[in-house]
Amino acid sequence: MIIEVLKDEWTKIEFGELKIGDKFRMRYPENEELFVGDNGETEFVTISEPYLNENDIPTVDIEG
Repeated sequence: MIIEVLKDEWTKIEFGELKIGDKFRMRYPENEELFVGDNGETEFVTISEPYLNENDIPTVDIEG
């Protein structure tokens, strides 16, 4: 996934660079379409630092 964080504008970063409180969105690398969450949202706010989940997938906890 392409990760973009909102500072003054949307900026590409590495997933591991996310910090608590960051507003971010994800895009599919093959077509750059936005990832849509379970509730139809495309922007997310982190409430944890990045970590590997039980399946070794990079993850952050998000608001909501």
